[in-house]
Amino acid sequence: MTDERFDISRRKALAALGTIGVASAGAGLGTSAYFSDQETFENNQLTAGTLDMGVSYSAHYSDWSDDEGEGVDVNMWDGPANTTGTANDLTDGYTGLPANDAWLIEVDDPAQFLENTETQSYNADTELVCEAGEAISQADDAPKPVIELGDVKPGDFGEVTFNFILCDNPGYVWLNGGLVSESENGVTEPEADDPDEMAGVVELLDVVKAAVWIDNGNNYQDGDEMIPSSYTGSLRDVLGMIEGSNGTPLPGNMNAEAGGGTGEQGCFSADEEHSIAFAWWVPVDHGNEIQSDSATFDLGLYTEQCRHNDGSGLNNEGLEDEVDDDEEDNNGT
Repeated sequence: MTDERFDISRRKALAALGTIGVASAGAGLGTSAYFSDQETFENNQLTAGTLDMGVSYSAHYSDWSDDEGEGVDVNMWDGPANTTGTANDLTDGYTGLPANDAWLIEVDDPAQFLENTETQSYNADTELVCEAGEAISQADDAPKPVIELGDVKPGDFGEVTFNFILCDNPGYVWLNGGLVSESENGVTEPEADDPDEMAGVVELLDVVKAAVWIDNGNNYQDGDEMIPSSYTGSLRDVLGMIEGSNGTPLPGNMNAEAGGGTGEQGCFSADEEHSIAFAWWVPVDHGNEIQSDSATFDLGLYTEQCRHNDGSGLNNEGLEDEVDDDEEDNNGT
């Protein structure tokens, strides 16, 4: 007997499959369900970085008073007039002041001499720190000015060491200056007779010399601290008191590329204390051309973030612009 359960022709089988296919399709049209998955990343934020500078300083001035040499052996430079000694002229174990590369005196204990001649300081003995990207010690709170002298004579010298910290980001740094006022205050008879006297020119800014170097915080040049030739000259030149100048660019302690920049002067690392020394002196000469001259100027430190910048000081309008604005405000215009 034939088992009809297996007696299925090819045609019947295809028809049966077709029926199943239709039924399946019909079932699919009856629902909107589908597989899905989602991963969520919430509370995305963009927060701008910060760049804030904190500062401190200590200032010193030598006018050859008797108490300056207490506890210190002092030798004077005995070279030709209008010159200073160099590092090669120093006695072994002595330090030149205002700098090894330009000294009027050499001393065996520079720390003691600087203690004897300190005129002003602001947070100089306090470590500079940052909190939440902001510096604790700000220039707005510091005594001003740092140099205030009324009877400068040939042979006088001094220095200011500025300590600074950049919070949150590396930055380029400049020392700049703005000339507030200058005057000959009349012309004395010796001044008029001096061959270097020029009518209408305040020679004090050109006769006074200055030098800048990156310091280790002890206020005098030592070790491998060098003064590049472009960082010494007249007070007018070193401060960049020239229209359109950003001031004196300072060589940083890190390659600009490491901080995301492209400038050649280098950047200063963030959240670390740095020091720069600014020394000045009046050469020993007849000096009559500077008699009664006076000059008032601003000293400033300007910083700009290293990253994506080339160190050209794009945002620095200079202290001269600030001085002009202040004068306009004071004049009510």
